[in-house]
Amino acid sequence: MTRHIVLGNQSFLINIDSWFQVRDIYFPHVGQENHLIGHAQRIGIFTDGRLSWVNEESWERKLAYKNDSLVTENRALNREKSIELLLEENVYCEANIFIRKITVKNLQESSREVRLFFNNDFHLYGDGIGDTAVYQMDHNVIVHYKRSRYFLVGILKSNITDDIVTDIDDYAIGQAENRGFRGTYVDAEDGVLSKNPISQGSVDSTVGVSLQIPGNSLKVVYYYMTAGKNFQEVYSLNNLIMEEGPESLLERTEECQRSWVNRSNTDLSGLEPRLIDLYKRSLLIIKTQTDAGGAITAANDSDSLQFNRDTYSYMWPRDGALVSIAMIKAGFPEFTKPFFKFCKDVLWWAGCLLHKSITRTGRLEVAGTPG
Repeated sequence: MTRHIVLGNQSFLINIDSWFQVRDIYFPHVGQENHLIGHAQRIGIFTDGRLSWVNEESWERKLAYKNDSLVTENRALNREKSIELLLEENVYCEANIFIRKITVKNLQESSREVRLFFNNDFHLYGDGIGDTAVYQMDHNVIVHYKRSRYFLVGILKSNITDDIVTDIDDYAIGQAENRGFRGTYVDAEDGVLSKNPISQGSVDSTVGVSLQIPGNSLKVVYYYMTAGKNFQEVYSLNNLIMEEGPESLLERTEECQRSWVNRSNTDLSGLEPRLIDLYKRSLLIIKTQTDAGGAITAANDSDSLQFNRDTYSYMWPRDGALVSIAMIKAGFPEFTKPFFKFCKDVLWWAGCLLHKSITRTGRLEVAGTPG
């Protein structure tokens, strides 16, 4: 895998690269439909009359996870703009919600306005053909959808909300990769978006939020994304965020991950702290690469598409078995039960497992040579 950060709950997988850009979104199965196929979800900062994307060279970036969890502690510093960012991100353990908490610190002594922009470049079902994106005024959110894949994007300036309306201050929806259009992220370069409310075909969207930050102070903003199979599902998850607060969902997920990874009785007392940390993180990452239906996938990122027009998001029976043995020895035998059931279901009529196996949309498909 070439992605530096992976976050997931076994049905919703998010991959983030070294430039803090979301590059892969898998839903509703790990390793199947990739709704970005490598297209970058950019983060931009506009202040003092100029926009800077966090993937530019002027930013110093450091990626990290918190101990015993997959909550990120990704830090970015731009000395020229006197801005520092802390990104704490995770996928909610109980529902398909991606939450990105951004702490923005103004390193100047004077107060100033800082605008954050988030670009959403979906390619639903992995093709980006016939997608629709729409601004929903009733909730002040953007929804990207096609057939039975829906992704809702919102922003909150506070952990406490009084109603269902988010804090998106600016937005644009438009064409991308078609007739010479590069995407709405270009619209953010002057710090103001067009507020075009809908587009279809090959589309992207950009949302913005404005913060007034005193000198040598910080403010927090929450970007989030919900995934579902219809409007009702993504709106229901949006309402959950409003009712519980994004901070509560982040904390609950961190506690869920800590509780899971620490419940084994495996004796680690003879290991150095850094090895213990690596061991636990490996367990958590293995879990993100395993679909709720049991498939333990090899690797989930879109980079391999550039070389042979294929992915590595397959369940290889041999490799899955090796991972299962490791998980059993680590004290997580129940984790492997869905894998063995999956293998039983994809057992070929000739009495063997084919080389690559994967579950697709409620039916079982296998490909390759016997292995």
